[in-house]
Amino acid sequence: MKNFYLMILISMFFVNIVYASEKKVFINEISLGDGWIELYNADTTEVDLSGVYFNDALDDIEHWKFPAGVKIPAGGYLIVWPDEGVGDTHTNWILEPDDADFALWDTDAKTQIDSISGAVLSDEFSYGRYPDGGDKLGDMEATKGAANKPHKK
Repeated sequence: MKNFYLMILISMFFVNIVYASEKKVFINEISLGDGWIELYNADTTEVDLSGVYFNDALDDIEHWKFPAGVKIPAGGYLIVWPDEGVGDTHTNWILEPDDADFALWDTDAKTQIDSISGAVLSDEFSYGRYPDGGDKLGDMEATKGAANKPHKK
């Protein structure tokens, strides 16, 4: 099975982000490697993701949410495992090679925090934002737990 990386940034909004939420989250990196999703908090304070919904579809809002107590430290990263596994950061869905849309919704299940639509996924590189939290989307080197780097073609 092919895997993906998805990085989500917390704290600064960019052009493609809805500004109505207190939580400032960005979906930052997606890749078909080890099957993880990375969240990044670009703020100077810790972000609590308790009750925030995260899904591999733009319209399936309440499919999975972070359990109570899941936090991202200021300037830090959190790895999410889309593998139907057990644990606070394991989703109840599996990323598939044809997944192209991802969305994060606030605890009210009405306010979209961030989304990526039309992601182009590959086994050779990731897809994400550059720099971390930026508004440019494209091919990246897989950088689990570190700053994104553009993929050199």
